[in-house]
Amino acid sequence: MFILQDNTGTVPDANAYVDVPYYKQYFLNRNKPTAKTDDEIQGAIVEATAFIDSYYCFIGGKLAGDIQTTEFPRYMPTSEAPPATVEIPTMIKNATCEYSAYVLDGGSLAVPIGGELSGIAEMENKVGEISERIEYIGSSSESVVAIVPIAGMYMGKSGWLCPFRNVIERS
Repeated sequence: MFILQDNTGTVPDANAYVDVPYYKQYFLNRNKPTAKTDDEIQGAIVEATAFIDSYYCFIGGKLAGDIQTTEFPRYMPTSEAPPATVEIPTMIKNATCEYSAYVLDGGSLAVPIGGELSGIAEMENKVGEISERIEYIGSSSESVVAIVPIAGMYMGKSGWLCPFRNVIERS
């Protein structure tokens, strides 16, 4: 069932960041009208919203606390990050549209792969007589996330993603 979240975060069982008119206007503005039905679009929006909420880590807190069923709207407890908000950011809405379109085009946001370790790679850095070998091992889960570049760009520009530091420790 499709239930649009509002800017208070209090809609019971909300599972969508955009509605069908927003989705259609987003792509009409890009000269990419859709022939999909409203029901198909709603299903893709729900899937895209669930993906965004489960895949990404966000700073701040849910505006309505524990009763809120989506990650947005959010608030900022400090002034060191994006300003406080009481609405779902446009960049999050646009990313939802892009992920939804990917689903409507037959893509899957979680592509099944084998259960064995995947993505094993090695890198060796050598400077003079000092050598460092690093082995990167991918996930052993049953799925890998699909890449939708423009949606990822919107998510990054939203200003709400958790900062992560990649640290390599030497022994």
